[in-house]
Amino acid sequence: MKNPALALIMFLGFVASTRAGFTEGGFASQSADQPLTISASFIDRQVAPDEPIEFLMNRPPNKAEGSLAVTVGRADLTALFTLAKSSLRYDPKMLPLPPGESEVTVFLVSPKNEWKELARFTLRVGRKDPPATENNTQAKPQSLPADPGANPPDQAARGAEEQGGRGAGEQRTTDGSVLAAGQRTTDDDSRPQKRAARFDKLDFIPAITVSIKSQPAQSTFPEANRPERPTFTDLNLQASFRSEMARGLFASETQFDFVGSSFQQEAIRFGQLGEDAPQIDLSSYLMQFQIGKAKYLLGHTSYGTNRQLISDFSSRGMTFALPLTSRLDFSAAAMNGTSIVGFENFFGLARRRHQLISSALGFEFLPKRPGGLRLETSVMDGWLQPISSFNQGDVNDAERSRGIGFRLIATDAAGRFRLDAGMARSQFVNPSDPFLDQGQNVVGVAALWRNARYADASYDLLKDFSVTKEKKANLTFSFRHERVDPLYRSLGASTQADKIQNEFSLNGSIGEISAQYAHLRLNDNLADIPSILKSNTRSHTLSAGTPLASLIGDPAKPSPLLPRVSYNFNRTLQFGVAIPAGGGFELDPAAVPDQVSTNQGLTADWQFQKVQFGYRLNHSFQNNRQAASDLADLTNLVNGFTVGISVASALDLSFDLNAESAFDKQSRVTDRTLRLAPGFNWRMNQKSVLASNVSFTVAGDAADIRNNRNISVDIQYSLQFGVERDRFRKVGGQFFIRYANQYARSRDRAFGLSDLTKNQTLNLGLSFTFF
Repeated sequence: MKNPALALIMFLGFVASTRAGFTEGGFASQSADQPLTISASFIDRQVAPDEPIEFLMNRPPNKAEGSLAVTVGRADLTALFTLAKSSLRYDPKMLPLPPGESEVTVFLVSPKNEWKELARFTLRVGRKDPPATENNTQAKPQSLPADPGANPPDQAARGAEEQGGRGAGEQRTTDGSVLAAGQRTTDDDSRPQKRAARFDKLDFIPAITVSIKSQPAQSTFPEANRPERPTFTDLNLQASFRSEMARGLFASETQFDFVGSSFQQEAIRFGQLGEDAPQIDLSSYLMQFQIGKAKYLLGHTSYGTNRQLISDFSSRGMTFALPLTSRLDFSAAAMNGTSIVGFENFFGLARRRHQLISSALGFEFLPKRPGGLRLETSVMDGWLQPISSFNQGDVNDAERSRGIGFRLIATDAAGRFRLDAGMARSQFVNPSDPFLDQGQNVVGVAALWRNARYADASYDLLKDFSVTKEKKANLTFSFRHERVDPLYRSLGASTQADKIQNEFSLNGSIGEISAQYAHLRLNDNLADIPSILKSNTRSHTLSAGTPLASLIGDPAKPSPLLPRVSYNFNRTLQFGVAIPAGGGFELDPAAVPDQVSTNQGLTADWQFQKVQFGYRLNHSFQNNRQAASDLADLTNLVNGFTVGISVASALDLSFDLNAESAFDKQSRVTDRTLRLAPGFNWRMNQKSVLASNVSFTVAGDAADIRNNRNISVDIQYSLQFGVERDRFRKVGGQFFIRYANQYARSRDRAFGLSDLTKNQTLNLGLSFTFF
């Protein structure tokens, strides 16, 4: 390592993390202000399977800190330990210690169930040492020392007693001769250097799925509707390789995902590279590294917590996070401007003018209660070039934005008050693009700074308030505010510009009865520009739900005839308040919004032993109140019934019936639609399933001038299989066969039109998953 000081700090941190709090003498009394440390009775020595082990503490944990937990390997054996004032003792009479080497970890579990590692030890379990005799005094110890090649501490402690009276620190060969200081025996030199290559955690998890999908038969009527590939057989690949590694302060996790297809047009980058797209490609990857508290991520990540500056922006790049102190933390990210796949631009930072760079600094005012009062400051500088991506066409022009944002998070100690507020100031500009200018004298877009802000606050007016012995009441008031200036834009966040929005809501419950109400007010054209239409939106939403058994009858013995019901209602008003002069609106008054829409629904669900029944009712009404379109009103009514029957433990039947009626007041036409959909699911055994869905749809107007008939049949059989011998020798797979038949006929007597289409397909699939 080029920096010896950094290497020394990492080494000392590694030693401290693996031997934190250990003392040669065991327990030493300390005050409650001292950090809680743990030492072990079995450190650097081998124990027998039935030998008790003990952990010594410098002080017992207090109630605010929580309690202790102990894991041996991956098993939580906390319940088998006996807790005394200053020790944890395990007596293996009922459950012997596992032979060999195991990782033992002691955790401090907070009242909020947050686990903090206090100490980690290596437990070596072997057979009991034989009593000392003349024939075995020179026997080598069963366990290896903690440091490669060094004498075990228990052997050194025995001194002259085990070595036939030799001086302390002397070493002898098998023939009894004394070695010089620092000299090793051949046996010592041949010992495997296990500690140098040992990891606290080392795991590799591959998964490869190879699948064959085929359409061996297909028929279409009329022939003109025949698809480009009526029959085909394709080979697809999905592969994922994960690894986990940890040693001391260092830990890492990696995952690489690949996809492939034998059909060129299904290559992941076909839309970007066409016929040159590789048929097997890298779809995503993520490498995470942690040294102490510092975290570094490389690959496909998400970054940003400021809603209006950069919020969960996802792309390929790198991020870094480091807690500087108990109050202060820092993070930074550099990411490609758009989502990318493949091996090209592997790090995502090949194009400086097509990426986002951001950093954030957070400060906890109450470090003992994270999130109690936290302030975050974020900055961002982003560029986008007119470059096509695998899932996106060309960007029309180059774009750039940069800005700064602040976010404040606050909660009270009881958790009843919650606040998430922030503001951002961003500059957005379209740099000059010669390709778009085409040599013309184009006026450039001015680089202007614009602001945005938001605030989400809520308070629990009632929290677990006892109404009766069994029922508790909760009531929460919430307020949401957002204002975004005209022409505001940030490349790191999806925010609608030129709006101000306020929402008030109440959310309450008494036992199983719940209800919500919300009122929304939205305005646009904040600058009141005369040439732009200004419109407002007002919305009221109400919903409630309850099992009727909680209101009627005996709640302890609810009647199955009483359903769970719910009701929702929404009324939205949109209207223009400032009509621009000379904009053409005076010629077409219907273009000025003035509309009231209502939507309400009722649901009821019954649950019997083997039968489920549900009813859905929905009614919506669109009232257009413009001067020239006051009759263009629409009414829609839907009734739906659902039945589910469990005929046997392996056979389920389903039945859906929906009737819809739509009335157009202006044309005075009523359209009706009736849909019937039966189906079944038969689990023939634990690995095979036969399922079918059928749909019949009849639609037309009340005068029978137009009518449509649609029939769809789908039946599928699937079989799962697998063989597993060990973690690297297991294969799973699935086979399926599917038949689909679609029929559609439409007629229009007013224009003398008739259309008939048919389509049948047979699909087969076979997949194998390795590892």
